Amino acid sequence: MEQYNDFPEISSNNNFELFEKLKSEETNDMNFDQYTGKVYKDLSKIENEIISNLIKHDKDFLNMFKCFNETEDILNSLESKLVGFQEKLKDINQDMKSLQNKSNNLTIKYKNRKEFEEELFRLLDSIILAPDFLNDIINKDIDEEFIKKIKLLDEKLAIFQSGGVLPESTAIDEIVPELRKTLAKVCSKIYSFILNALLMINKPNTNIQILQKHYIQKNAILIAFLKKHAVSMYKELVNKYTQLMEKIYTASTQKYCQELQKLVYDNHDKFSLISSDQLNKDLFLLVNERKKLILKEIEKESIVPVVAQKSKTTYFYEQIFQSLNKFIMDLITWEVLFFNDFFEMGVHLSISYLNTIFKGSVSFIYDNIQKNIITKCNDFFAISLIIIVNHEQAKIMENIKINHLDLYFGK
Repeated sequence: MEQYNDFPEISSNNNFELFEKLKSEETNDMNFDQYTGKVYKDLSKIENEIISNLIKHDKDFLNMFKCFNETEDILNSLESKLVGFQEKLKDINQDMKSLQNKSNNLTIKYKNRKEFEEELFRLLDSIILAPDFLNDIINKDIDEEFIKKIKLLDEKLAIFQSGGVLPESTAIDEIVPELRKTLAKVCSKIYSFILNALLMINKPNTNIQILQKHYIQKNAILIAFLKKHAVSMYKELVNKYTQLMEKIYTASTQKYCQELQKLVYDNHDKFSLISSDQLNKDLFLLVNERKKLILKEIEKESIVPVVAQKSKTTYFYEQIFQSLNKFIMDLITWEVLFFNDFFEMGVHLSISYLNTIFKGSVSFIYDNIQKNIITKCNDFFAISLIIIVNHEQAKIMENIKINHLDLYFGK
């Protein structure tokens, strides 16, 4: 579009200045008609000049008019386009919102799908047993690697025993029976292994506590596996162990009592008997020494008959009594801790089994004390010290919260 300068001047101010000058000089002597004629004359002159100027610049005015029209068309076109663009922006905004909603929905679906896939993979991993894994737990010997696989098998079995609903699937319906067959074989294998380990206790010259601590206890996870997945086998092992240990402890208690009876000091004299004609001023000093000695040895280990026999050492009745009590206290304390830990039983459940295990031993020691100490002892001071020993050892068991000997101490 052509460029134009400012609008041309229609007339110059010189004419008006001239008019003002004439008015002041020429019109002073004129009348009204003369003055009016002169004004018309001047106006006509000015009009001619204006017309002349308009004619002179008519092309410029025409171009200007065309430019105004073109500008108006352009502005109208721009306005129309802007309105259309605004409508398109509204449509684009709606499309963007729609796309955003679709994107959010797709993100949620993807997340849900991902979570479903992870859950499905966990489910498949928890129920699928590889052939090598099955072969190892069924056929290989029980060792540390086997125990690791048992832990993994236990985790896989948990999903079937948790009460959760498994998805309906032909594959899963086929897995469950196979899993049960595998479980039965594994439990039978573990049962035989533990039973053989327990039977090793019955071998001659076996240190029971060392075997329990360093061999049997290491396999506690196996008995826990049976307790969870084969309760009948677990209970059968508990019963077999109870019967076995009852026989072993009763036999060892009888042997210990018999050996210990050979070490009794029974050479009664004025220092052990009360008699008015034998009473000696040194008697109470000696008894006091015996009291200090027995209280000092109240938690001392039981007498070892073999060692005592070699050294030809003999003991007062209260020392024999202290050793018998300590012997059964140590057995019960050890066995309570091992039994509850290995078989994963609480105090209330294990008490009946432990009473069965030690019923014979406690009864034999009690009868032995009655027969070979209480009825044979002519030493009044020994009987008095035995009462003190019994009281102090009862407090020891009470402090460690093992009450299986309460009835024994009470008698």
